[in-house]
Parts: sequence; C-alpha cells; structure tokens
Amino acid sequence: MLAAAAPGTVYGPDTDDVVQAELAAEAAAAEREAELREAARVTTRADELQALREMGTLEQAEPREGDEAVRDELTRRAGSYVRADADT
Repeated sequence: MLAAAAPGTVYGPDTDDVVQAELAAEAAAAEREAELREAARVTTRADELQALREMGTLEQAEPREGDEAVRDELTRRAGSYVRADADT
C-alpha cells in the first residue's frame, strides 16, 4: 500500500483494508463472546430457579434483571408451557 502511495502520503489505519478487516473480526468475536456469556448466565439462572422450584421455594427467589430471558428458557425446557410459579 505504501509503495504505491505518492511521496509524502501519511499512513492511516482508517484506510487500510487489512487493519479494518482485523478490527471487524475482533468486534465480531467480542460480540459472539458476549452472547455466549449471556447464554451461560441465563442457563445458570434457569438451573438455579428450577432447583428452587423442585425444592418448593421458588416464591422466595428475588427477581433479577434479565429474568425474562430466564423465564423463556424455563418455558422452552417445559415444552412451551409457562408454569404459574415461573411466570410470577
């Protein structure tokens, strides 16, 4: 790229296709990692709530931010049936 540039041209990573491709790949990998962490969090919380349900103490659980996704996971596990204790 620099060999073909006019004399005095300043290199800028914003115009380097290789750099931009690497940045895009890093951003995509970071997004996938965040999605995997969120999925693991939802699964762990669903396991926790399912254990509380089996012990009969689910009503004592404090709701947490993001529990809507956990409720959806519990619903999926139950074959699309929403139990009243998970819904509340």
